[in-house]
Amino acid sequence: MATTTKIIKSFDLIQKLGYGFDNGKPTLELIVADEMGNKIVINIRNSLKPKFDKLIKEWGHFCILYAAVIDSPVQYRTKHLQHEYKLMFIKKTIVVAFPAIEWTGTNGFTFTPFDVLINRELVVGVTADVIGRLSDFSPVFGVSGELKSKYINLQLTDLDGLQVDATLWSKFCMDFDNHIKLVADDASVILLIQFGVTKMHNSKLAVSSDWTYTNV
Repeated sequence: MATTTKIIKSFDLIQKLGYGFDNGKPTLELIVADEMGNKIVINIRNSLKPKFDKLIKEWGHFCILYAAVIDSPVQYRTKHLQHEYKLMFIKKTIVVAFPAIEWTGTNGFTFTPFDVLINRELVVGVTADVIGRLSDFSPVFGVSGELKSKYINLQLTDLDGLQVDATLWSKFCMDFDNHIKLVADDASVILLIQFGVTKMHNSKLAVSSDWTYTNV
């Protein structure tokens, strides 16, 4: 159910997810964060995309006036953000873009503490941001010449010495492999995964890159 609301709210665009569907109609999906770092998904129907596309740049700051507030289905919340609602731009929506500014938020990151993963306080298939020091990694697995089959398993350590596993797939796997070859053996590598997805790995809750919206 959609409710048109007079909203005056500023956001930073964190990521363009690409195209999804709302009631069978293609929509451009964005993840945005407010000044406190709270994130929500915005949908822009294909017919309205030309109106807003030039105004909204990735990592840009903008203010919106008027939007539709719609329910975020449970299945959708599991895939993207655990938020009860989404916003949808309508013909009445006004967007005003601003230069990047200093703010008190977390620049779109909501880091999951390692003990939350270790204690399985999240379910499988929800988004998670993690940051840690690279403490171990496997060889690259997969079929030669098939990028989508490539993956690498990593182990990350936080400041308290807690460790979690992570898996990078496809392009992220190869980018990591190319980068790590250039790093000195005694160097410390800090890895940040934004919009990773929780999964079970070796009977433990781990984080994996997703095919569409993960940043590494």
